[in-house]
Amino acid sequence: MNNTDETLARSEGRRFRFSSLLAAFLAASCSAAEVPEVSLSSLATRGEGPQKDAYRIVTDEAYGPHHRQRMDLYLAHEVERLGSRSFTIVFLHGGGFSFGDKANNDRYIEPFLRKGLNVVNLNYRIGEGIPPATEDLTLALNHLATEAGEDGLRMDRVVVGGFSAGGQIASTVGFSQRSPDYPFPLDEGVRIVGILNISGPMDRVEVVEEVFADSGDEAWQQVARNLFPPGGRFDREEMLRIFTPSSHFSDDAPAFLLWHGGEDDQVPPVTFEAFVERAAGSDVEHRVLFEPQGGHSPTDAELELLFIEIFRFLDRIA
Repeated sequence: MNNTDETLARSEGRRFRFSSLLAAFLAASCSAAEVPEVSLSSLATRGEGPQKDAYRIVTDEAYGPHHRQRMDLYLAHEVERLGSRSFTIVFLHGGGFSFGDKANNDRYIEPFLRKGLNVVNLNYRIGEGIPPATEDLTLALNHLATEAGEDGLRMDRVVVGGFSAGGQIASTVGFSQRSPDYPFPLDEGVRIVGILNISGPMDRVEVVEEVFADSGDEAWQQVARNLFPPGGRFDREEMLRIFTPSSHFSDDAPAFLLWHGGEDDQVPPVTFEAFVERAAGSDVEHRVLFEPQGGHSPTDAELELLFIEIFRFLDRIA
């Protein structure tokens, strides 16, 4: 039995379910839970895409002076109809803290747009290390809080999420939002109620660094060098402690949904197994979806099932 199987066995019977994506979907489908009067999971997710006239779209809004500190806002005209489910979704791209762009996030943000949710698609500083990239999420959220009334955003019902590096950033900021030891505090008007992490590490971030450093590809080796560059505000030990999501996890952390593939060659299972076991004892109903044959990026079929689970997850935390 490998480490993943052992984690699954020890989690059996608990509210925190560690299973394959398909098994999790089937289990959720058989749930006897009541369907809310207005539920995200009951609204359509298929179609050609969101109707443009359903949103006011603001592109490349600045939340800082750096050219990467830009975000696209999708402001739904009828978000009030969702009631307590009118979350503000803030999503961050992946790219190993070295590349990537919000322009590549369509497959991740369009399902939210089809539900009529307010969505923020975020760029952040890359090539400068994990700390500036992570700080940028806080800067963006604080900026949004100052504009919330004008934009109609619910900053007291924020769900942060991301793919790969973006998932790590979202998890770190979400878990540390009220920690006095975290160096980038959120404004009082910001409340993160949920975290979506797709293929991002929760623990053992140095393993990701080793994976890239040991590659024969120069571009990947550069990713490793970009994670914890010397000469900044924090030394290496501080960076590993402060910017590893599990460092800030507590019993009162926001509910999270974590998706990972067992064949991920960039963020292997060792970066979340110990965290999953630790979080299994929480009273909060977290959700972990493990696809044993999955890679780093979900396939279209895996992503479709994942979003079914995401909207059920959001219905539960509403």
